[in-house]
Amino acid sequence: MTSVTELIGQTLSARTSRARWKRLAALHRLGTREVFGAAVRLIAGRSAAERELGVEILGQLGYNDSYPFAPASKPVLRRVFRAERNTDVISAALRAAGNLQLWDLIEEVTPVGRRTRSPEVRLALAQALSLPFDPFPTSLVRLMIELTRDPFGEVRNWACFALGTQLAADSDDIRDALASRVRDRHLECRAEAILGLAKRRDTRALVPCLTALNRPRVGLDTVAAAAYLGRPELLPALRRLKRSAWDADRDLLTIAIELCDMAKQRNADRATRARFGRFKRLVEAQVAESSPRLRLRWIRLVVDRDDYFRPSELQIGWHKSRTKHERSWHWPGLLERGGGRVSVAARLAVADLQSAS
Repeated sequence: MTSVTELIGQTLSARTSRARWKRLAALHRLGTREVFGAAVRLIAGRSAAERELGVEILGQLGYNDSYPFAPASKPVLRRVFRAERNTDVISAALRAAGNLQLWDLIEEVTPVGRRTRSPEVRLALAQALSLPFDPFPTSLVRLMIELTRDPFGEVRNWACFALGTQLAADSDDIRDALASRVRDRHLECRAEAILGLAKRRDTRALVPCLTALNRPRVGLDTVAAAAYLGRPELLPALRRLKRSAWDADRDLLTIAIELCDMAKQRNADRATRARFGRFKRLVEAQVAESSPRLRLRWIRLVVDRDDYFRPSELQIGWHKSRTKHERSWHWPGLLERGGGRVSVAARLAVADLQSAS
């Protein structure tokens, strides 16, 4: 078995990025205190390559075990930000802090990224912000917005990805920042901005999305944006795309066409309401008959933002012996478990409720 010292030496001497990453990933998976100690010693080294590797090790150390060294890494990374002058090391430290979700540390050091003349450091800052949780610090949302105006296109691209796709928050400031980039000269940035606006159902994404659908090369983000918008104006372009050789994701394209076809969507919505109504009546009847002590509070379908705004999550709330319970199911998945039969899906849901309470 290769030792930690040998893996570090092989990583430093790797001739290709692929070979380097393979050995770095092995160190991440080990996730031991020995690896952590070795990374700290590398960060104290004279060589920028050693310091960069040490920071990169900390950034995903033990990712397969919920990052157990994240708290211990925080003061180490803080010292890096205070003392380091090499832009590669600073960039690696920013990405590491983002991976470890050390947002308060990033808030402390944001001037490093905002005021530097190095686009590499500003890019690393945008990348660090692309893994946010909810709720995300307001100051860092403002920083995302600021980075969407960066002179370097790849920084704007990552900032729009962080702000529009990764962040669930919605506000006029967020929408306006994305809207200002829907005609950006950087193609990927433009696509991220359109998708971010479309996810928020902002009509300012409609014309840019239609323009993108009519280009010779159409990306997945553009088709996803069309699915979120669900507007009939996009239907002819989507149908042309389906007749073409475009094969990046035919299932996504089919979904987008269905959601933009108003007649088909109305029929689908009626069918969903009818199936859900029957399901609800069956659950209520079965609970009343087999579990009278179980009192239903609600049965509802809710909007899932990540499923192109289609109601796909079933939620049931109930109480038994004065104890409140809630349970959720993926609605299409529950129907699939029932072989497509609403009556079977209802029996399965009631059995789940009974076992949960």
